[in-house]
Amino acid sequence: MRPTGIFLNERFFVEYSLLQLFGIVGLTLPFFLWIYFVGMLILGSLLLLDRRTVLNSFREERLIAAKNMMLFENKEIFIEIIPGPGVIFQKEVQIDLPPLNYLEKGSDKTVLRLTKRADGRYSFSGKIKVKAIKLGREELRSVYVFCKSKAGLWTKISIQEMSPSSVQINPRVKKLSKEEFTEIARKNQLYIGQRLKMRGQAADQYYTTRKFQYPDSLRYIDQKRTAKFGDVMTKTFEELRNHHLIIGLDMGRTMAGDIAGSRKQDFYISAALEMAKHGIENRDTVDFFAFSQKIHMSISRARTLDPFRLLVEKARVLEPRLEESNYSLIPKMISNLTGQRSIVVLLTDLSRPSVQESLISALIPICQKHLVVAVGLIDNDFSLDTQIMRFSKSKVDDEDVSSMLYNYWLEERLKLFQKRLVQVGGASLNLSEENWMSVIERLYSGLRQSLFA
Repeated sequence: MRPTGIFLNERFFVEYSLLQLFGIVGLTLPFFLWIYFVGMLILGSLLLLDRRTVLNSFREERLIAAKNMMLFENKEIFIEIIPGPGVIFQKEVQIDLPPLNYLEKGSDKTVLRLTKRADGRYSFSGKIKVKAIKLGREELRSVYVFCKSKAGLWTKISIQEMSPSSVQINPRVKKLSKEEFTEIARKNQLYIGQRLKMRGQAADQYYTTRKFQYPDSLRYIDQKRTAKFGDVMTKTFEELRNHHLIIGLDMGRTMAGDIAGSRKQDFYISAALEMAKHGIENRDTVDFFAFSQKIHMSISRARTLDPFRLLVEKARVLEPRLEESNYSLIPKMISNLTGQRSIVVLLTDLSRPSVQESLISALIPICQKHLVVAVGLIDNDFSLDTQIMRFSKSKVDDEDVSSMLYNYWLEERLKLFQKRLVQVGGASLNLSEENWMSVIERLYSGLRQSLFA
């Protein structure tokens, strides 16, 4: 925190020191002593008069920042300050932002210059450069204002409260060509399991039964239920034009930690919001649940993004728990959310062998009915491709070799997990931070299209 108040400037101390030199010389040469006394009198008078030229108040403050930024992106924040009534002696003021959590300032201080507004009033306005360094939500509520007096002897430092403005920092979106996305999908065996499962099926999926009504087709009469209820019962089908998306977010121990300087969980929350956004834009129904040893949050049958504001406003509820996740909760939760066939996207850390074993057992019954994709984020420190590229530019020691062997073992275990998941009709994606949001943006549209493959 900076100190606030009115302080003497460097210029005063320079002039005061110069007069002191005249005073010292005046001890031997009386003429300089007269200069010392006259100079001190003038400096004291100027000091009192100059203090009155410091701006005492500001009538309005306005801060305009981008509502959304991408990680590591640079942007400018527009700031305007309208001074209070009185004569304005300054042509510019300096401002500084208080300590920030998710943004980094481009410079210590920024100059706001005096300009005339369209309504005839004067204001100090300018832009301050910031860089997004972490995922999260930055609240901008105040700025430090540095006002110098007309003669430059005084500086007033004050905190000016602004109209609250928030900036949401999201993962960066890399431009991904169709060929690059196809290669990522091929490498992760995406859509293979779903296409095998959909082969020979129609675009309509059996849903439930009801009493026969003309002009229902005779071919869909359910003989067993007709005999059971004593009435002619017919099968009904859901048309897979409007889909049902279910997003599951893991909150267990494996989701703790940082990637690229940001919390790992923030990447997954951003992915959940992006998936929900695409689902709702396609007029689909979206469900959401977050779990570890129990269900911590759920959103049911959302048709707008309003319910998903909780994921940002109550982010603490989605903090990773220091406990292993119970993946056996997933089948029961999905059956409670819907009885119809749905697209299920599970966000969890797939790089852990312990997670892979538990997840396979939990997903087998779900894959029999639903379209299931498990999505995970991998740290570049555990990416074999990234490590090989790094080693090609530097010397390799024994520790590097051990690390590379461990990463190779992790990658082989992941390939085995992906193969087993494809065999039961599911799919998985393990993505780097660089490609995370770029692939997430395209994933949902690809899943919708795969239903008609």
